[in-house]
Amino acid sequence: MNTTADQQVCASVSPNFSFMAEYDEALYKCAVQAERFLFEDPNTTLYKLRQFGVLLSQDIAARTSII
Repeated sequence: MNTTADQQVCASVSPNFSFMAEYDEALYKCAVQAERFLFEDPNTTLYKLRQFGVLLSQDIAARTSII
């Protein structure tokens, strides 16, 4: 996606993930995109959820000094 499309996706407020915006922009972006594409493109949703999981596990590992 290009920057304009990314901004449009993140501009839409997600009632499920809006709390995440203040903590981690990358996690928020993946969650909002997964939610947005749920019915339009399920494969993209799975891809975005995978990205979300990877980012979340990297964040947890960094916070707990595992890596």
